[in-house]
Amino acid sequence: MFRSAAYLPGILFAVVLFHVHADTYLKYRRTTDAYTVAGNTVPQATTKATAWVGSKQASYEDGEGHRSIYTFAARTLTVIDHNNKTYSTIKLDSMQSMISKAIDDNMDDSGSAAAVKAMMQGVMGALKGSMTVTRTSEQQKIGAWQCTKYLMDLKLAMVSTKSESWNTDQIKINPTAFNMIKNGLLALMPGYGDIAEEIKKIKGIPVKTITASQAMNTTIRSTELLLESAEKAAPEGIYSIPKGYREQAIGGE
Repeated sequence: MFRSAAYLPGILFAVVLFHVHADTYLKYRRTTDAYTVAGNTVPQATTKATAWVGSKQASYEDGEGHRSIYTFAARTLTVIDHNNKTYSTIKLDSMQSMISKAIDDNMDDSGSAAAVKAMMQGVMGALKGSMTVTRTSEQQKIGAWQCTKYLMDLKLAMVSTKSESWNTDQIKINPTAFNMIKNGLLALMPGYGDIAEEIKKIKGIPVKTITASQAMNTTIRSTELLLESAEKAAPEGIYSIPKGYREQAIGGE
């Protein structure tokens, strides 16, 4: 008995060390129904996505060759394309600030720069997105998690998306970080400030999400389901850019 007790300090230290270094791991299955666009039928597809959320960074692999890494303190989002072995790092400032800086950096005449900025403000106003989040009273247990149903309506310039999301608050995770690795590029859209305020209404993380997106007279339906959640040490390199990958600007070289 006393001999066993002698091991307690070491055991407790190991438990504390595990929790200090343990990150939250999530595994999702996403199924996209078959759809037709421009006369061509795209067959049903199923992919597996994984997320890791730590104390300083979060990472998301979409199962289609892309990884997103969000760094909390720097507020940067790095988007990695494994297929092309490239990456792009974005400072999550507003689109307005990014455009304004680009104009100032590339124009010598302040008057001309001001005129271009005014024109771009009009363009951004036309592209402004909006989102509505409605929390319902519906509750349901899905897998191991008790969930609340949310309805989300997202409108962007070329795409509109309606989602039914069943969220749980039983998984302890940084929701801002999780949202950034999944939807961080929305932060570059005009009107993101209003969208971010709507997102704050959502408590917890999604366990099951049913989405219908419309674009170019085509509706694409998908279902995403949480399969697994665990606290464990993240694999080496999950929060970093793989060696040999080259940097490129968003949307091109």
